[in-house]
Amino acid sequence: MPSLGLVDFQSIKLMPACHIGRWLDGNKKVNGRKRHILVDVLGRIYDCHIHSVNLHDSPQGCNLLNRCFDFGDRLETIMGDKTYCGTFVDAVEDCGMEF
Repeated sequence: MPSLGLVDFQSIKLMPACHIGRWLDGNKKVNGRKRHILVDVLGRIYDCHIHSVNLHDSPQGCNLLNRCFDFGDRLETIMGDKTYCGTFVDAVEDCGMEF
């Protein structure tokens, strides 16, 4: 069983007719939503979280950890980029894992 998880996000452009929850991602210049995905090294998806692009990634990434305990104690380490520093790292360490 894999013990390493990977987390990342993607900004998704929405159709112009869809106005609910649409904001601008200042970094990528995308108007739409973001999706965060937590996978293991074999590509199996642990969890996915979708929100508007104007919210910061670190606090929103914490929503991915809610279902990690459903998979038992397999995950020991989660890797991600600098986007997830701060709140997400603290949440990962509170869960007993390493970042």
